[in-house]
Amino acid sequence: MNIPVYPIEHIAIKDINLEKFGIIVDAIFGSGIKGEIKGKPAELIIKINEMRNFVVCADIPSGLNPNTGEVSGVAVKGHMTVSFGFAKKGFYVGKGPEHCGDIKIVDIGFPRFYYYKT
Repeated sequence: MNIPVYPIEHIAIKDINLEKFGIIVDAIFGSGIKGEIKGKPAELIIKINEMRNFVVCADIPSGLNPNTGEVSGVAVKGHMTVSFGFAKKGFYVGKGPEHCGDIKIVDIGFPRFYYYKT
């Protein structure tokens, strides 16, 4: 499909021209991230947040705590978050609302019993 992919360990963040892309998909980190984001990932998140591109976050904005909605260091500010299976509490508390944008929950085939407490 000719979609550019940039492995972060092989590029200089300052040299990436994000403005030529209509949409940026944030899938840098998932919901299991712990601690402050530093180094090249932090530089990339800052650059994404400075752009005017439409940003879609995959499952959760990178850098946002899924439980508390807190940011330790930096986090992507998305226009839309497409969450897989479930919404996360962090979308709605703390800094979650300013980082998630519109929230869409998509079914990815979790068994039904995952959705109900017993």
